[in-house]
Amino acid sequence: MSTTIRVDLHCHSSHSDGALKPEAVADRIANDKAVCAALVDHDTLAGLPAFRKRLARRGIGFITGVEITCQYAGRAVHLLGYGFDPDHAELRANLDAIWLSREEGMESIAGSLRRKRIHGTRSEMPLLPGAEAGRLELADAIALVHRAGGRAFLAHPLFLEPNADKLEALLPTFQAMGLDGLEALYPAFSPEAQARLIEMARRLRLLVCAGSDFHHSGTHTGIEMPMNLWKAFRDAILSGPKGSSQPPDEGPRLAAPHRLKFVLRIVLPTVAAMLLFGFVLLDIILPAIEESLLEQKRETIRELVSSAWGILAEAEQEVQNGVASLEQAQQLAKKRIETLRYGHEDKDYFWLQDMQPRMLMHPYRPELNGQDVSEFRDPRGVRIFVEFSNLVRQESEGFVDYVWQWKDDPHRLVPKESYIRGFKPWGWIIGTGMYTEDVKAEIARFERHLARISAGMAVLISLLLLYVIRQSLLIERKRREAEESLHESTERYRALVEAATEGTLLIVEGHCRYANPTLLQGLGYAAPEIELLELSDILPHLPGNERIWETLERVRPGEERSEAVEAVLRSREGRLLDGLLTFSRISIAGQEGLIVQTRDLSSRQPAVAALAPTGTFEPGNVLAETAGNVPLGLFRARALRRGAVMAVNRAALELLPALGAGAADKPAELASAFPAPAAFDDFMRRLERDGHARQRLHLATPDGQGRTLTLDARLLRDAGGVARFMDGFIEDATADARRELERESLIERLQASLLYLHESVERLCHPATFCSPDMPIHQVAALMTAQDSEAALVRAENNHSAGLVTDRLLRARILAEEVHPDKPIRQIVRESVVTIPRHAQVYEALLLMQEKGVEHLAVTDDGDRITGLIHGRDILRLHRSEAAMLTDKIAHAATEEEAIRWTRRAPMLVKALLDSGAHARQATRLISAICDAATIRFIELAIRELGPAPCPFAFLALGSQGRQEMSFFADQDNALIYDPPNREPPNEKTSLYFREMAGKICDGLKQAGFFFCPGGTMAKNPKWCASLVEWESITTDWIRKAEPQQLLEFNVFLDFRAVAGEAELARRLRLHVHEMLRIHPAFLPFLAQDLMRFRPPPHGMALWLSPPRKRAQAARLDLKEAMLPLIGSARLYALRHRLDETHTLDRLDALARRNLIAESDLQKTAIAYDALLRLRLLHQAKCLQENRPLDNTIDWRRLDSVQQALLQEAFARIAVIQKMIRYDFLGGA
Repeated sequence: MSTTIRVDLHCHSSHSDGALKPEAVADRIANDKAVCAALVDHDTLAGLPAFRKRLARRGIGFITGVEITCQYAGRAVHLLGYGFDPDHAELRANLDAIWLSREEGMESIAGSLRRKRIHGTRSEMPLLPGAEAGRLELADAIALVHRAGGRAFLAHPLFLEPNADKLEALLPTFQAMGLDGLEALYPAFSPEAQARLIEMARRLRLLVCAGSDFHHSGTHTGIEMPMNLWKAFRDAILSGPKGSSQPPDEGPRLAAPHRLKFVLRIVLPTVAAMLLFGFVLLDIILPAIEESLLEQKRETIRELVSSAWGILAEAEQEVQNGVASLEQAQQLAKKRIETLRYGHEDKDYFWLQDMQPRMLMHPYRPELNGQDVSEFRDPRGVRIFVEFSNLVRQESEGFVDYVWQWKDDPHRLVPKESYIRGFKPWGWIIGTGMYTEDVKAEIARFERHLARISAGMAVLISLLLLYVIRQSLLIERKRREAEESLHESTERYRALVEAATEGTLLIVEGHCRYANPTLLQGLGYAAPEIELLELSDILPHLPGNERIWETLERVRPGEERSEAVEAVLRSREGRLLDGLLTFSRISIAGQEGLIVQTRDLSSRQPAVAALAPTGTFEPGNVLAETAGNVPLGLFRARALRRGAVMAVNRAALELLPALGAGAADKPAELASAFPAPAAFDDFMRRLERDGHARQRLHLATPDGQGRTLTLDARLLRDAGGVARFMDGFIEDATADARRELERESLIERLQASLLYLHESVERLCHPATFCSPDMPIHQVAALMTAQDSEAALVRAENNHSAGLVTDRLLRARILAEEVHPDKPIRQIVRESVVTIPRHAQVYEALLLMQEKGVEHLAVTDDGDRITGLIHGRDILRLHRSEAAMLTDKIAHAATEEEAIRWTRRAPMLVKALLDSGAHARQATRLISAICDAATIRFIELAIRELGPAPCPFAFLALGSQGRQEMSFFADQDNALIYDPPNREPPNEKTSLYFREMAGKICDGLKQAGFFFCPGGTMAKNPKWCASLVEWESITTDWIRKAEPQQLLEFNVFLDFRAVAGEAELARRLRLHVHEMLRIHPAFLPFLAQDLMRFRPPPHGMALWLSPPRKRAQAARLDLKEAMLPLIGSARLYALRHRLDETHTLDRLDALARRNLIAESDLQKTAIAYDALLRLRLLHQAKCLQENRPLDNTIDWRRLDSVQQALLQEAFARIAVIQKMIRYDFLGGA
């Protein structure tokens, strides 16, 4: 859909200060492809009838308009009025008065008659102050336009006040007078100024109009107006009172100006061009050519003389070299030059003379050779040879004009121009010349040739002119015929529409052109108003109208009528009406057209308060009374579109208040109770398919606990099998949902707990303490205390155990029975030793203890030798959670090396968890928990070494650790934030402390198995270790600039979570990020664009059709990259709705609890997430087992059929998510 519409709401005709008639102005607007226009002649409505009539013929929308001359504080102001009633008597009377004031002092008969006629039309209507003076007060003019039912706009506002700031300060005063808007889109203003005016109007809540201020044919019409501004303007015009449907009759204001005939407009410019061409040819081009030819000839003889002069120079060089004497050289040079000829007949020559002047050599006048020629004169009396000598003395060379014989004919004397040059060493002059008649003859030949060409061009141009005239006449005739055809077709279809008994609408090129009274009455529009609308204004793009628009796309020209489809129409007042629509494609003079017919136009009914089986409530209806009193919510809704609610009972309203939130203009809809349109569409598809559907709805509550409802509906069809209604009930399922959640949590905990019962008892074994049978009791007790042991084995003579001594046994025999501590230990040993092999599993040890009734078991090696003991408490501790035990060991590690050693046990623990069939999300949470524990311990050890922190700080986990979704192959992504007192910049000492702390933490994590981030996103990097103020500045910069590298860093940072330190700092930073995103919402589409890049690899036939060399690479899938759309979409929507959760599934749960996504979407996305994550972790576990480098890439071909099917489902879900993101953030692009 286009984002702009071409309009022109500011045009002038010859009825005021324009040059063209209203009809011509309308034609210009139509030719410039505008779809709506207004004629705003100064203080007159005379041109409106003709303008509207011509616009109607050309299929252009019309708005009544006028430009009123006003004043404010002594300054001239122009006010544009739109959408008023042109028959409004007060408006017409005041405009007439303003117009007449301009003709004061003109006493012509015509003027008097005109004034008399105009006064005669006013019917003594009282005038506003200033009308007779020709200028109304601005406040009076605005009020006058409003009384006429129109809207008032300030014309070209920057002409009134060029300073934008001063204008903005002035506008509230005008607004208080009732000003509705301003003309912000005006071609004389720069794009920056127009943008400033639009923003100014937005802040002041003023409307915007657009106009070209067209006056004459030298300017363009039509302005591209943003669609949102146009619709606001149009809706404001339509919201006014309905006026007359026709402009007033045209008055005799101004005589129409003389206009040239069509042919003259074409012929005269062409003839003028030909005359201009002849003038340029004869007076400019030919003289220039003559001069050019003459100059070329001069240049030629100059070059020839230079060449001949070279012969003299060569002869002189021979004299200088002693090759020849001077006399010999001169004689030889004379002979050479005498034989030189050139020209067309080889009769052009050179001559030699000296400075005396004496002729040295002349090939055609030998009688002059050796003679003194100083007195030789041409027929004009010029002593030409003396002139040659004088020129050489003065300038060494040059041109001379004279009269001489024609080449070798002494009897023919003609003008000649010669070039001479002196040869100083000998005092000679050499020259040659050109005959002027030769040049003239050449020019005459060129002119004859040019004349022939020009004559041919003139004939050709004349023929082309005749052809152009003929074609132009044909085009004009066809245009008029097309215009007449369009008018006739429109009138014919208009008559057809008028005659229809059903509501009928004529659409041309997507714009409404005519509606019959039935439809106008049903929708509440007047006939002129309908021309300002598009089909989408009457048939809005609402959920539920998708089918009608799909039907419209399928209708082809020539089809008699489309199938009848139910749809929702919007009336003039904004009420939604139900109707049954059919379409017919038509063609009107080559333009795409559409006839829309509607029937059963009825208003949607709001929900009622109780429900009977028939959907109505009658007094005394027992079932209705019962429905109103039962605690179960009951409802009936239409089985169409968004499920308009027809009736509900009180319980339903209490459970789901959205069902009672309707009104006459927009009744309640069942779809509004669903988290997203897609969820309701899925519900309706299941209802249509099965006749029954059930949906869980999660509602937010003020206490934050939320409520879960079950909505159950059944479909009711009519006799023809068409779905008409859905009846259903709503019940509170909050308790059931919580029980299910607790059950799932319990299952997960039991699953994780039972996993450890299959571990080997060797992992729980403590080193055994041995004593001899004769060792005194007090020594045995001392030995047990020294070795921190709860029991000791008494070794028999055969090296086997003779019994077991425990703390409880010692207390019982010595304290209770008062056995002396010096006695040998064998006297009190009574407990037998129960052994278990070291390879036995924990559950076997637990069963053996229960069977024998003992608390200790002795663990034996493969040779049945006792190597250690296990206690029942160890098994119980392991049964509770080995993960907790491991994190506890890390938390209490005395040294960094011990913490590293315990942390490195994480992969084995996680692999065992996966082998037991646990959810992949449990494994990633466990890895993240162990990494958190190690991070916290490394921080504590760093503080022990560096001393207390100088100010509050928080260590942030980013990326997968921040989301608690770490895998075996996870690298470090972390940052550190601290807050110096009073938000002051940190000093060098503080910065150094936290950089050292961060370095120790990151180095410790690397040794524990979490390698450094390749991109340097770690707290040990100074960029990622900063104060709160600096972090606020950094995140603001990321959001404002949105450059690729910043988007990458922001994506990692967005999942931050405080692992240690002051969590309040992280909370404050998150609030800042949310606020920046609120201010700059355009940032989110950049994040959304990144999620569109993933494309699943080819599989199946597509994979096998790929080139064999590339098949292995094509089959590889990066599982981390595949998960990015799932993780990123949860992050994107969480940012949009200001959620604080970081884990992907926690974010999805939070969105579902707030009804922002459907429960089914949550489940499908969670399944896809688990499938990809499990494959990723299993692949990495296998890499660990085979001692291969860890990565995230698998070969699609090596997966079994089940895994491939899971991947296919995951990819399908990703495609749905990408489509949803494209729709929600990228405008459906």
